[in-house]
Amino acid sequence: MEKVVASDDIKVESETHLYEIILTWVKFDLETKRKHFSSLLKHVRLQLVPQDYLIDVISAQDLVKEFISCRDLVQAALLFHLRLEKCTAQAKRLRNDEDCSTTFTVTEKHIMSFSEDELSIECKLRVGIKEQASVVDGSSVILCGGVTDGVLGDVVQYKDQKFDSLPTLAIPRFGAGAVSCQGKLYVFGGSTASSRFEGKFTDKVETLDRVIGEWSVISQAPTKRSHLCCALCR
Repeated sequence: MEKVVASDDIKVESETHLYEIILTWVKFDLETKRKHFSSLLKHVRLQLVPQDYLIDVISAQDLVKEFISCRDLVQAALLFHLRLEKCTAQAKRLRNDEDCSTTFTVTEKHIMSFSEDELSIECKLRVGIKEQASVVDGSSVILCGGVTDGVLGDVVQYKDQKFDSLPTLAIPRFGAGAVSCQGKLYVFGGSTASSRFEGKFTDKVETLDRVIGEWSVISQAPTKRSHLCCALCR
């Protein structure tokens, strides 16, 4: 069963429907199958389940209450919804309707879009890359750096449902902040360690010169830090 629900080729109407399929399968032989519920639930993309359904139905399910890992998954999904609501509210205050009608968010596995009060998956990301800096640049989403078995300097642009490579960062890093301003991309701080567990950070700020196609260090922040947030003030 787990191979079925974990498959990228599975065809279901929604993540809510997938949850209900899993629940029905487990309850058909509850005593034997209840031990599999938590491992199956992790394959449901709960971030795509409506918030009301998460609260009123899934959170109230006895099997969810029984397993700590299930409760953690639901709590993480609810936190995602709260953060998305906050980001969307901020975006609505800032954006001009002529300039932008879609809000993007980037998770470890997907680029997701929020438009007209509907959340959907735009595309899947390369498996295994964590802590990429992400920024919306016009109608594209740009991902910078990240970490797998080592720190990365790769920069990719997602636009019109395809990825294109951009020039590599001058300083490979992960957990950085990024912002787009007046046609320029800026990346701030981050970790330059070879793994997520080494405390090696940078204070360097770099920008992409689109004319010559090259990143260059232009400034130095007051302190070295990673996992920072960047905001554009107008």
